[in-house]
Amino acid sequence: MQATHKGIAAILCVFDNIQDKILIQEYLELNLLQLGRLSETELASSISQVIDAYRYLAQECSTLQIEETRVSLNGTVKLVMDLGYSFPSTQWPSQRAADYWYQEFAAFICPLKPEKLTFKGHLFYQAATSKRIPPSNHLWLLERSQGPRGLALAVKKAIGVMLAGNTENRSKRYGSV
Repeated sequence: MQATHKGIAAILCVFDNIQDKILIQEYLELNLLQLGRLSETELASSISQVIDAYRYLAQECSTLQIEETRVSLNGTVKLVMDLGYSFPSTQWPSQRAADYWYQEFAAFICPLKPEKLTFKGHLFYQAATSKRIPPSNHLWLLERSQGPRGLALAVKKAIGVMLAGNTENRSKRYGSV
């Protein structure tokens, strides 16, 4: 199954070689974890962009696995699917799929939880740990999320840190830059 959803990185082209297939997939520059600790607004902005993708994968009983969650330079967050692996569809009843995708969603959001959250943020996390993926119109997401714009500053900081690290490494290796 090919996942087609706005919250999932798209396959742009497939080259059918004699021995194998080569896929060209939408490129998103950063892994979400490279952004470091997220503020509550940044967290809501990232979750709001992929929560419907998790729901879509659960409803479609997708047999694919998520490779990682990535972010573009403009703050767009998408799931990148591991297209080289899928579960055997004969072993994938809908209830098992729903449980699997809930666990994947919980594994996605739990490490991102900031130390301080508003009351509505706590309610969202409570809903997210109740064995169901919360609705995308949860009050906390509606109030806090700014979509891609909400992650733009965090992306710029992460890129700046990466560039500074590369410049420093080059300086050590080749002398001053």
